Amino acid sequence: MLVRSCRAFAVYSEPRFTAPTRHEAQLLTVAYRVDAGDWEGDVMRETDETVDADWFTVSKLRAMRDFMPMYLETVEDCLLAGEDSGFVVK
Repeated sequence: MLVRSCRAFAVYSEPRFTAPTRHEAQLLTVAYRVDAGDWEGDVMRETDETVDADWFTVSKLRAMRDFMPMYLETVEDCLLAGEDSGFVVK
């Protein structure tokens, strides 16, 4: 997949954002939004870090029991940020 245009919408660095497998490691994450039409190609389903990457609707993500809360928070922040809204800092 090739991203032609993206926009950073959030930075996460609060102590509650820890690595899932190393709770002593605090994460610093910059989240980007890529809108429809700003990418081309196919998602690489299998890589060194993924086994079954895919596109999901927001309702499906909300229903996933094993979806990490901090990732769902990022999705929700992206929806709230919209295209003309401010930048999220947590």
